[in-house]
Amino acid sequence: MKNLPLLLKCFIILTSSLSLLAETHLSDEIGGRIFSSSGNPYIVDQDAVIPKNEQIVVKAGCIFLFKSFTGINVLGSMIVEGTEENPIVFTSINDAKYNSKAAQLPNAFDWNGIYIAEESGDIKFRNFKLMYSVFGIKSKKNDITLQNGYFKQNGQFHFTINDNIHYVQDNISYSYNVSEKKEAAKKEQKEKKPAVEKKTKKREGVSKGRKAAAFTLMGVSVASGVTAIITGIKAGQYREQSESAGTPEDYDTYRQKFNSFRAVSIITGVTCGISLPLSLFLLIKKDKSTMTKKVSLNIVGGKDKIGIGITKYY
Repeated sequence: MKNLPLLLKCFIILTSSLSLLAETHLSDEIGGRIFSSSGNPYIVDQDAVIPKNEQIVVKAGCIFLFKSFTGINVLGSMIVEGTEENPIVFTSINDAKYNSKAAQLPNAFDWNGIYIAEESGDIKFRNFKLMYSVFGIKSKKNDITLQNGYFKQNGQFHFTINDNIHYVQDNISYSYNVSEKKEAAKKEQKEKKPAVEKKTKKREGVSKGRKAAAFTLMGVSVASGVTAIITGIKAGQYREQSESAGTPEDYDTYRQKFNSFRAVSIITGVTCGISLPLSLFLLIKKDKSTMTKKVSLNIVGGKDKIGIGITKYY
């Protein structure tokens, strides 16, 4: 019984020593493996390669420490399955946060990064951190997925697709190709709905927009028609006054007023003549298009010229 404390101390020291020795060294081909946190930390001594038609799966909590001039070259498939509580870490061997033996501070350019070849297979990174590399993740393949990735102090850039640099901020969650896939799933879900319901909604939407445009044009037609009548009467009065004017000055005054009111009467009359049938046309015609239509009536008047145009917007 007296030796119990001594045995307990020896057990604690032995356990601590074993935990310090618990590390896994990686180099060359690493295809066909499942990495779990029990092998932490994974120390990459030389470039690790995932061969074509082979796959690795990285489970939550794994930590990869990279020596200088090393990285991961992906020719096959790489599935990174971190969680928010236990993200997967790709960092420099000098990162003291994850390597208690680090002899110096970590810096950008400490290791190469993760290169994804064009012929690679399934690439999915979820909940991960990638720090202190040269180029972060460099992919020659468009169809990859990054979700909730954190990039920090990578030398040249954090993430590129086909040499196009994507804007990624330091230490802020970044995702790529996730929203597009969600939208595709939503579209697929919508297409599964009954066609009758879809057509009904389309007719209702077009009907409201068309009625609004038709009634607006009808209001324009009524207002311009009334204006045309009033200004036409006034123009007739000034013409009669000019014909009976006693002096040349009175004749010129009445003639100018006659010309002005006649011009307004013509413009508003033409506006009424166009907008009324157009409003009736919008109410009667059936629209086969799902796009919104707008009609703009453009009238330009000057002293001696009148211009009228109709513009359709789709």
